Amino acid sequence: MLINSFQSTEVGDIPLKSHNSIKNGEKLRLVINPDETDAQKVKAGIIEILSPLEKRVVSGDLHEIDPSKLVYFDVIIPENWICGSYQANVLDTRNKIVCTNYFNVTAVNKLQTYLTAKTISPKWRIHYQIKVKNPTTKTIGNFSAFVALPITILPQQIIKDLKTFPNNLKDSTDVEGNHWIHYELPRIDPQAEHIMSFSALADCQPLIISKSIPENYKINPYKKQFLKKYLSPEPHIESNHSKIVELASKISNKDPISFAKKAAKVVNRKIKYKIQPDEYGAAYAIEKGEGDCTEYAALFVALCRAAGIPARTNAGFALAQNWERHATAEFLVAGRWIPIDVTGQNGNDIFLGSLPNTIIVTRGNWMGDTIAKEVSYRYQIMEQTQKLDVNIDWKIIFEHGLTFKKKEPFDATSTKTIKILEPQMLDSTKVKILSDTTHKKPIEIMGSDIVKIPAKTIPIKKTRIDLTNKNKTRKQLSFDLSVPDVMKAGTMKNQVITISNNSKSIYNGCFEIRRIEDGINKLLSIQGVKISPNEHLKFKPAIKLDRTGSNMLEFVLMNRIGRTLLKEEKKVSVY
Repeated sequence: MLINSFQSTEVGDIPLKSHNSIKNGEKLRLVINPDETDAQKVKAGIIEILSPLEKRVVSGDLHEIDPSKLVYFDVIIPENWICGSYQANVLDTRNKIVCTNYFNVTAVNKLQTYLTAKTISPKWRIHYQIKVKNPTTKTIGNFSAFVALPITILPQQIIKDLKTFPNNLKDSTDVEGNHWIHYELPRIDPQAEHIMSFSALADCQPLIISKSIPENYKINPYKKQFLKKYLSPEPHIESNHSKIVELASKISNKDPISFAKKAAKVVNRKIKYKIQPDEYGAAYAIEKGEGDCTEYAALFVALCRAAGIPARTNAGFALAQNWERHATAEFLVAGRWIPIDVTGQNGNDIFLGSLPNTIIVTRGNWMGDTIAKEVSYRYQIMEQTQKLDVNIDWKIIFEHGLTFKKKEPFDATSTKTIKILEPQMLDSTKVKILSDTTHKKPIEIMGSDIVKIPAKTIPIKKTRIDLTNKNKTRKQLSFDLSVPDVMKAGTMKNQVITISNNSKSIYNGCFEIRRIEDGINKLLSIQGVKISPNEHLKFKPAIKLDRTGSNMLEFVLMNRIGRTLLKEEKKVSVY
């Protein structure tokens, strides 16, 4: 069986190939050409069209096939379709793809260009402000706040142009790659008001986990001490809860990716979406049968941990109708954190990956008294009635670079008062309020995962926080790619890829292969790796390349927090 795409016009049908395209408002014609064997294989099924983000945008029933006849489907390309490569599939009754065809949609005006940029490769300007006011008649002392900064997560989220006010704030990080700035005020006089803020540009791109990703990846290459945190129960992620353990045991866990998809379906069946007044987590969700995105993410992570799959929650923002705070999750496969937004995935087709309408701020469990929160603070008071007013204002704006007659409004603005830690009550005779000019040793927050904050202030001047010495690392690691320049559409295999470690250090991480098309990153293969000094690892990855034309492939070695250790690009022409 074959399926072909055409632009249908008054003078005839024009075949759509990799070098031409169809525009919004024009007629698309899909032609299915069956043969004798197809009549036996596909007695009924579905024809579908997937957007560049692999979202189903068209679906139709395919009745019993007559091999002596062609089957036509006509679709007028809607005005709101984004530009890029679309995929037309014929599915059998088991939802397996029988045949595939690709066609390109291009923009006809600024509106399509705008929608495409906002959907595929948006740049979100984040404005974040904390306003602290002492409404009491007495001084409040030793205010200390940790504020999370959005983090770079390659390849889907790159943070640029980071600016803070004041600009000489100290910063800290942890083993998960989170970053905080530390804001201190030795004293806050009565009725005094102080402002701390930051702005940043989040350059976001889609990351899609291929549905045909091979299942031959190795186990996670990291030490048990590192993995223990993501396999153990903790407050709000009660993976040892009897009902959660029982539920996880009923889900097949032969393959982590298959388990994750089934677990996401289970979570959406078990929980009814309802906004909660606080963060309750997994045990609450399974007992009450309700929750918001926090409970969806927490229950999913708990199920993964109960099945022996390392997983964690994430916190940040997501754009639906408006920007809102949002919780997502990640699970670890072959040294690679696979993102998933569990909330609302109640269909048969579970999406794995990250869309650019999501901005991650912190990774890890932020529920309860933990520094992984968006904001945490503390201060000292002399009277029980004293309490600071702490207000957080934030807005996220799309920077499109296009000129319209009417100015675009802000996408969203939100204001919220957050209280994280209770103030410390001290005997008024023992409290010493420090003046603004008095030198004070900064507060130290200690823990197994938290880096001690140095006494010296570190000005934030760089546009991106990056702790990796990239030049040094890339000299120590190298690729040898025996990948063909030209190949027939299908599965690339038996091509040897060698990773060489010429250093004296051991590198653990994930070797992955991505296909880059129109700003969309599609993950085709993942492999956990552990490379000893002077070792040469050889791989024969099997990756499916069925998109004819030029395919840009990226070969990447990443460490456990997602920083790139080595990357090379290769163009492969597929016919």
